[in-house]
Amino acid sequence: MTENNRPLRITLADVAQLAGVGSATVDRVINERGNVSDEVRQQVLQAARTLGLRRMLPVSHHRMVRINVILARPELPLIRRMGVEFRRLSDRMDHSVAIHRTTLENEAPATIAQALLRSPCDAAIVYAQDHP
Repeated sequence: MTENNRPLRITLADVAQLAGVGSATVDRVINERGNVSDEVRQQVLQAARTLGLRRMLPVSHHRMVRINVILARPELPLIRRMGVEFRRLSDRMDHSVAIHRTTLENEAPATIAQALLRSPCDAAIVYAQDHP
């Protein structure tokens, strides 16, 4: 402890306690992984600054954009290749964009519609047969 009763090394747990959130939330904010509301992000950053966390804090946070790529019938060569390419693309992209891949066993419109409704992502890319 220092003379003002503060620990010498500030931890993510210290920031979490002051901000009223969990350590995982602090980690997501500090490392700009997203999935944290703007209000909570501001609380965490303010707590980190108040405690004097010795590390580069993000000035602003760009919300993570999540894209769901929905591909039906992954056993088909074209669909399999598309899945591989989207995986490669996600490895090369900025950390503020996450590509999720959903594979469906059939391409029935109802199956695809359910996948879209269940998706928590911000956008979707769907490869399916043309159907009204």
